[in-house]
Formats: sequence, structure tokens, C-alpha cells
Amino acid sequence: MGLLTSVTTGLFNGARTAKEDWAALAALYKSDAGVANWVKGEQARVDAWMAKSFERADLIGGWINYYTDSKTGLLLKWTPDDPEPPNATTDPAKRFKAAWVAQARTYNIAQIQTAARLFRVTGQGRYAEWAAKQLDFYAQQYTKWPVSTAEGRSTMYMQGLDEAVDLFPLIDAARLLDAFAGSSRTSNWKAGLFMPMATNLKSTSAPKSNIQLWHAAAIAAIAMRYKDQALLDYAINDPAGIKANMAAGLTTDNLWIEGSFAYNTYVIECLSKLLVAAGVEGYADMFVAEADSALRMLLAPMEYRFDDGTIPNPGDSTGTPVVVNNLAHWYLFRTMPTYWGVSVAQGWRTWEVLLDPPTANKTATAPTIPPATTKNFDSLRWTVLRAGNWQAFVRYGGMHGNHWADEAFNFELRHGTTGIAVDPGTVTYGSPQHAGYFQRGPAGNVPLVDGDNQSKWAPGTLLSFDATSATLAAEQPLFQADATVGRTFRLTTGGMVEQTVLKVPSGKTKRLGMVFSTTCDIVPGAGMTGATGQPALPAVTAFGYWTNTVTYSAASNWRATLKCANNKNYVMQVWGPNAQRIYIGKAPNTPMPSTRNSIYYEVSAPSAVFESSITAL
Repeated sequence: MGLLTSVTTGLFNGARTAKEDWAALAALYKSDAGVANWVKGEQARVDAWMAKSFERADLIGGWINYYTDSKTGLLLKWTPDDPEPPNATTDPAKRFKAAWVAQARTYNIAQIQTAARLFRVTGQGRYAEWAAKQLDFYAQQYTKWPVSTAEGRSTMYMQGLDEAVDLFPLIDAARLLDAFAGSSRTSNWKAGLFMPMATNLKSTSAPKSNIQLWHAAAIAAIAMRYKDQALLDYAINDPAGIKANMAAGLTTDNLWIEGSFAYNTYVIECLSKLLVAAGVEGYADMFVAEADSALRMLLAPMEYRFDDGTIPNPGDSTGTPVVVNNLAHWYLFRTMPTYWGVSVAQGWRTWEVLLDPPTANKTATAPTIPPATTKNFDSLRWTVLRAGNWQAFVRYGGMHGNHWADEAFNFELRHGTTGIAVDPGTVTYGSPQHAGYFQRGPAGNVPLVDGDNQSKWAPGTLLSFDATSATLAAEQPLFQADATVGRTFRLTTGGMVEQTVLKVPSGKTKRLGMVFSTTCDIVPGAGMTGATGQPALPAVTAFGYWTNTVTYSAASNWRATLKCANNKNYVMQVWGPNAQRIYIGKAPNTPMPSTRNSIYYEVSAPSAVFESSITAL
């Protein structure tokens, strides 16, 4: 594996099969005060939840991303103490209530698994009986709830994906309670809950995606639990199964095809749950290829890392991705343990660590991750450019429409550890700012036609790439129905230079422009003249989120100063057509309600060529 040989040999500790040692944990619970106190903490949380008697037949689950503040649109942090919202008549209120149900149901399922574990370690039957009664309820109610077809088929939630994710703790609880519940009760769970769930999970609206992989993995977990070979064969080998999804989804660059580091991690989580279930059920040998793929996906982000330890943020991810994602490495510590996975597991006290303690790392110190170098990743239409301590990441296309944002030719730029252009990602999908701003072109560092970026996903075409000169040229001939765009980037030890060519094939006059956003302050400079009476910003929703907008005019070239953190200052210089209009304003940033500074410059014409450079002051 190339990624493994490019770093020190202590990175990977060797494949292993997930296991559980309940006898050892029970003995530790009796002999180790720290473990006993931790278990008491688990008991206190489950006891408090058990007393609430949450589940009812009239609770219809929705989508957790709709659990948002009605005024700000930001995701609310759900807690077990959040009161049940009243029944509502408006659609937003109904979505909010259903989202509360979804949040609480997911929490309930997690407590079911914990209660089953508490029974196994403490021997207290009240935990087993409560967890079993919850499974009884789901087995009785699952097929009676209305079927939602918003994404696949689901009765517990709005979308099948949430059922697939929550299947793993549910089926694990059933396994742990098998002897306690007896054959009649467990047969009811199988017939009333798990087999109907498997049938629903065969349906998805997102084939060959992380969603369908989660569905197939959940079906496999059900099949392994009940030794159903036909169902397991479907889960693995069907055109909608695990192998087909992995073949379609894992690129030759070892990242998930949907073009997002967050979703790459999400797939690693899915595979980790599948591998653990296979280990404890005795099927580990059937998923050797999937284990290898998971490890390669885990290590692939190292090739993109910026010197500040972060990685680019393409797609519609939330948060700031980092080169070593502790949670992602922890997901695989029981099956494909890396140095970081073991280190994290040794520092976290969890059920998984207590039941399946990791083997010590091969080395005492962390492996050295080599610096990212200039490289084109053709399978994802991504390029990393490096010259000295300047680094850029360019996304000129993609290979899958899922989770695509309007960001053709978007770029990120770092100078050493100084972030000059940093992609903020997005906010929760249920927030209006997600679809209204963060997914739209004005949120990126991109060309715009009439205020919009690429109107429909298209792969993008590489025209040329030269690693020696850190130069990339690409085009989007299908940028819009009546617009094409080409863009060239070059990185030197002095900074970044780019050229963008916008054309309207019909010859119509359109507003052709460029947008650039930064957390650095933007100070107008030579060639920029304050102007009034200019046209408003293009009438697209995303620009409606701008505030404090100031307008300028310029001839064919102008400059601005970027004042960044730690007194790092840069010059942004632009060359282009005459009669440019320039707009500088405040735009949303993550985490909200923070803001960043944005500059948009344009001309009205049937074609335009803009060039810009960013260099250290």
C-alpha cells in the first residue's frame, strides 16, 4: 500500500478481528475503582432516561437536521432534558416536532445498547428487561408507523439512512440480550423489527453512494445476526450491495467518490461498524477487502494536508477537517488499528476499549507525515499545488453529483500556517443558510455568471498539469447553459497567480465576475475608487446574506491589501477589462454567526478575462 510505505513503519499495527471479553470486563468492574466509577456514570445516565418512558406509538420520527432555531436557522443541540414540543399545525413546527422525535429516538436506541451492556457487566436484570421491552415495542410498532419515502423507505425516521445507522446499536443490543430474552421473544424481534427493516433498507433513492452502502452494511449485520446466508449474499453481492457500492465509490485516489472529506469519514464509520459486527458474529474473513479499503480511505487525507494540520474542505461538509481525525482513527482501532487509533483508544474509556483493549503501538512516538506535494488527483478532479511554503487546493470538477456545492474552480490558499482563503464548509442541512448561501457560488472563491456558479454538476476537464511548475489548467464547458469557463492556476515561491476566461457562446451580455472570500481584512488600494449609483449585487439568494457592502469602481487593474492574522499581510492584484465594478462586504462564516470578508468584481460583457495574483507584502 503506497500510503503506508510513504510514512514511518509504525503507522499501522496490523489487521485484527474485533472481539469482546465480557468475563474480563466483569472482573475489572469488581477490581478497578476507576472502571467501577465509570460504569456508575453509565448507569446514572441510563437510569435517568429509563425514568422518562420516552417511546410511544404516536411519535413519528423526522429528520434530525430540522431541529433548528426558528429565528436563526442554526442547529440546536438536543439534550435528554429538551421538552417534547407541542403538536403543531404549520409545516415548520411539524418538522421541528418530528426532528425532536428523531433526536430522542436515536438517543433511546443508544441507551438500549448501553442498558444491554450494563446488564452483561453488572448482572442487574432491570437493565436487560427495560432494553428488551424497548425492542418489544419496536417489533410491535415498526410496521404500523407510516412509511416515509423521502429517502428510501423508513418508518422510524424520515429517511432510511437513519434507520441503517441506528440498526447497528439495535442489533447489537438484541445479540447481547439473546440468552436473557429467550427464543420466543427474540423471534418476535426478528420477525417484527429486523427482517422488515432489512426489506425497507433494500430501497434507496441514492444508488452507489454512502447512503446505499450504509443500507447494505445494515442488511449484512441483520443477516449475520440471524445466519441468513441468502440475505447476506444479497447484502454483499447484489448490484445494490456492499461490493458494488465499494467498487463504484472508492476512487483510485483512495477517497470516497462523493468528494467530501467528511463523507469519506462517514464511509469509514460505516465500514468500521460492519467490520466489528462481522468480527463478533464470526464473519470477519468475508470482509478483508473492505477492511483494506477502510484503511486506505483513512490515510488518504495525508496527501492533501496543509502545513497548519488542516486539510481542504470541498463539498458540503460541516466543521474544519484535519489531517489526523482522531474519531476516524478510533473507528478502526478494533480492526485496522493505526498509531493514532490506538493512542486515542488508550486515552478514551469507552465500552469498545474496555471490551476489546488495543494492542500497544509498535512505536513510542507518532509517525512523521511527509509534507503534501504538487499532485493532480484525476479521479476526483482535485489538485494540490505547492511551491516553497505556499500551498493551494483547487477543485475544478468532481465525479459524483451527491454533496456537490456550486464550487467549480473553487480554491483554498495557505502561506505556511497562515490561512488566506479557507473554505468554511457549511451549516446543518436543515438551515436556510445551507442551501441559500454556503452551497452557492458566492460562498466560494470562484467565477460567477449573473451571480451564479456552475448551475449543474459536471465532471470538469483537465487541460494541462505540470507538477514541476505547479501549474494547472482546466475548463468547465458546461458551466451554465450559455456560459463556459476556463481557469489556470500557478503557484510560485512568491505566491499564487490565476487567470479566468468566461465566455457566453450566444454573445449575450451578462454580468461576468469573480468572488473571493477571506478571514483577512480587505483594505482597498491603488486603482479602486469609491463609487455610488452602481447596480446592486446580482439578484441571487446568496448575495442577500451579505451585509455592510461598499462599492468601488476600477479601470483595468487594481489592488487590495489582505491583512491576515499574526500581522501577515498580502497584496491581491487584479487585471481585467475596463469599467470593473467592485463590491466589498461581510458574508457568513462558520461557525455561525461569525463572518468573513468578501470581495466581488465584475463587468457586463459577452466575454471577459480576469487575472489575479496574491503575494506576500
